[in-house]
Amino acid sequence: AAVADYVQEGEILTEFPAGQANGDFTEFISYLQLEGEDACAKYDFHPRETATYQVQLTARKGGNSAARVSILLDGKAIGAPISLSNGWKDVSLKQVLKDVSSSSHTLTIKAISGTCEIDRIHLIKQ
Repeated sequence: AAVADYVQEGEILTEFPAGQANGDFTEFISYLQLEGEDACAKYDFHPRETATYQVQLTARKGGNSAARVSILLDGKAIGAPISLSNGWKDVSLKQVLKDVSSSSHTLTIKAISGTCEIDRIHLIKQ
């Protein structure tokens, strides 16, 4: 998991395949776990040029309850919340971030409900 610039009510966890020897780091996954309505992670970024971006997450729900996250750019919600399911899946926002200027921005991943586990966050230039 990338290190967030700010995390509230979240933690970075590491998971190993079943049966892997203690101390063997040949296979593992580290991810950000956000739990509760106040949980969020903020990432500061500065595009090199004004462009349009697609936001893609590799994420899953943790536990048995429904989990949803919201994506915000500079404090404003982008599109509808994303529902997470069991198992790691790539999920994309249906709405793109249009004409993101070449200045400093903050991308926020906010848990709306349940336990949200985030492995990757991609900003893909369109």
